[in-house]
Amino acid sequence: MIIEFASFSEKGPRDSNQDRLLVPTAREGKRFIAAVADGIGGAPGGAEAAQIAIDAAAAFTGPSIDLSSVFATAVEKIRQTADANPTFAKMGTTLTLVLIERGMAHVAHAGDTRAYHLRGPGLNTLTKDQTEVAELLRKGVLSKQQAKRYPRRNVLLSALTAKAEYEVHLAAAALLPGDRLLLISDGIYQRLKRGSILNTSIENASVTRFAERLMVRAKEAKPSDNYSAVAIEIVG
Repeated sequence: MIIEFASFSEKGPRDSNQDRLLVPTAREGKRFIAAVADGIGGAPGGAEAAQIAIDAAAAFTGPSIDLSSVFATAVEKIRQTADANPTFAKMGTTLTLVLIERGMAHVAHAGDTRAYHLRGPGLNTLTKDQTEVAELLRKGVLSKQQAKRYPRRNVLLSALTAKAEYEVHLAAAALLPGDRLLLISDGIYQRLKRGSILNTSIENASVTRFAERLMVRAKEAKPSDNYSAVAIEIVG
C-alpha cells in the first residue's frame, strides 16, 4: 500500500509533554505500523512509560497481525523499570496502535487514546474508551449530561502499568484509497467533537493540511492537556 502521513504533539498548558508518537513505519511486505501513547499523569514516569510502549510498537515484526504481543512486551519493560526505580512504581500509559496491510487496518488499544477511520462524510471510532465514565455511559448509569460533570472522568479502567491488569481491545477496518486514519490523545477529543474533526478532514484535501488545521483548532479550543495526533491517508 502507498500512504501519506503527518503528525504533531504539543504540550498544551502542561509543564511537560507525556504523549509519545510512532509515525507510520514501513515493515516487510508493505506493512506499516503507527501508534500514540499518553503517559499517565499524577505520578512520575508517565513519559517514560509512554516511550516504552512506543518502542515496543516500533519493534513489532513478523507476519502475524497479533498486536497483543506489543502490549505484553511493553508491560514487561514497564515492570522491570518500576522494579529498578521505586520512583516509577506507579508509572503507566495508554497505547493505541494500527497495523496497515493488504487493504486492512488492524487496531489494538488500551486506555483512552483513540483511533478514527474517516471516509468521505463518515467517521467511525475504532477504539473503546476504557475509562470509568465511559463504562458508566455504556451501561446507562450516567446520561451524557451527567457524564460531563462526573468527578472521576479521567479514571482509567485499563492501562499499561507495573501492577494492574489490562485489556487489549482489537478492531479492524477495510481501507480504500482516500480513506484516512487518525490516532489521537484525549487532549484533542476532549475539546474537539467528532463532527469538528470530520469537517476538518473534509475541508482539507491533503493529509498534511488536515493535520495542520487540526492542531490549530485544538489549540484554539484551549486544551487542558497535551494534544497529539498521527494522521494517515491511504493513497493506493
